[in-house]
Amino acid sequence: MKGHSARMPLPIFLIAIVVAVPLISGCAAPARQAPPTPTEVVCGIGTPGAHSQTEAADYWPTAGWRTADPAAHNVDAARLEAMTDYIKDKRLDIKAVVVIRDGYVVFEHYGPGQGPDSRGEVFSVTKSVASTLIGIAQRKGLLGGLDERVLALLPGDYANVDAAKEEITLEDALTMRSGLAWTESDATIRDFYMAGDPLAFILDLPVIAEPGTAFNYCSGCSHLLTAIASDAAGMPAQEFAEQELFGPLGIDGARWLTDRNGQALGGWGLQLSAREMAKLGYLFLRGGTWDGREIVTREWVAAATARHTSTDSPFGHGYGYQWWTHAKFPAYMALGRGGQIVYVRPDKDLVVAMRADLPNHDAIYSLIETYVTTTRSIR
Repeated sequence: MKGHSARMPLPIFLIAIVVAVPLISGCAAPARQAPPTPTEVVCGIGTPGAHSQTEAADYWPTAGWRTADPAAHNVDAARLEAMTDYIKDKRLDIKAVVVIRDGYVVFEHYGPGQGPDSRGEVFSVTKSVASTLIGIAQRKGLLGGLDERVLALLPGDYANVDAAKEEITLEDALTMRSGLAWTESDATIRDFYMAGDPLAFILDLPVIAEPGTAFNYCSGCSHLLTAIASDAAGMPAQEFAEQELFGPLGIDGARWLTDRNGQALGGWGLQLSAREMAKLGYLFLRGGTWDGREIVTREWVAAATARHTSTDSPFGHGYGYQWWTHAKFPAYMALGRGGQIVYVRPDKDLVVAMRADLPNHDAIYSLIETYVTTTRSIR
């Protein structure tokens, strides 16, 4: 994405230099609106499509994905193989590509030294996981509505508290419309790490825009989500994720970077394989239920993947609950620095997961739109 890489924070090697943090296994904008119903969803599961499905095919990939002949799922194998040739010809540092159609792996590509089990930092794809923990907590009755105030959920003695800050809601944090004066940069991330109380570092910031009105990409606001989920569940966010999300999906031993107080980072820090990333997309593709177990509600999936706000994306993408909504296609995406992506197209029963080390998402979008989602590639 030219000029925009989902503004993921400090590269992991620089983080290690700045501070030792343990790895745990584990312009007025439109007025605030209520979450859309499934029938109002622009890019969520409610989007109609000839190939749209609501139930898994005949198995669940908990113990691992099954592979299938692309032709059996109306996918042009030659077109996908041409993507591999393009990646090699352009010397793109693509670590992994996994294409899931109808619940089956129909194509995989791995870079040198990589394989199906190779994990790497997914950066801000983590945000979509943090958001999902909020959805899980809400389904379990551990949280009320999204109109709950952040300061009430995370009580403390914070600086710059005024009427505006007291009005910041959980939904505002989810949609990057908190109004907090967060500047997304490596310098801010460094200061966050070095702060004696990372949570207070975020909530001490002044409010410079009316909450719920202006989009401002804020990894700190994503960190509020893991803190809220942790407090609601009465356990570390990473443990809550292992019990309620990773475990059911068959994601074992996921490593998650924490702040200096042991709180799982909401904005980045997860290490996953492309196949594991695809499981997150598949959970949402299937309406939040996994092998008969409701992880998040269908209503949550619809609202989380709907466009709630415009953004500063040069492509015109919108934003939901820590998910990006595609400007041109009925798709939603989890995006991470360096070209990490979970791309979901419900109308084509499709999930694409990629891990990469690139300057932005330009090449990633081009690969998906040229070789995967065109009518020449998939029907």
